[in-house]
Amino acid sequence: MKQILSVLMLLFFLTDTAQIIHSETPVCTTKKAGNFLIELAGCNNYIDIYLYDLKEKPVRGIELNGKAEFHYLDETFSKADFVQYGRTNSLRAEIPGPGFYNFKVTLVIKNDTITTYFDNTCDLRAQAKK
Repeated sequence: MKQILSVLMLLFFLTDTAQIIHSETPVCTTKKAGNFLIELAGCNNYIDIYLYDLKEKPVRGIELNGKAEFHYLDETFSKADFVQYGRTNSLRAEIPGPGFYNFKVTLVIKNDTITTYFDNTCDLRAQAKK
């Protein structure tokens, strides 16, 4: 009886933990850009993106540079530089302010420049958390 109770408590704990993790994990969007995939993973005060090859393997060991250009409904835009974490496939740019309707990602990889657009799902995620 103790073993059954212990197993049930463990299952309850694991299920509850999985729901907490899932509820805080943002929904990712992936776009193809040139010979790469760019994944949008996070956007609270920052845009977090990850770079993959077309076989969905992380691009690592090279220096990546780039910018995010945030477009607003009044036809203005703001730019922010991406910062790469070491030589990983992870980059981050600070969001200049809320209310943008989409943003353009431009990355320079070796001698290749790639570009894609993402809709602003950041504001939608913030509204869903309320």
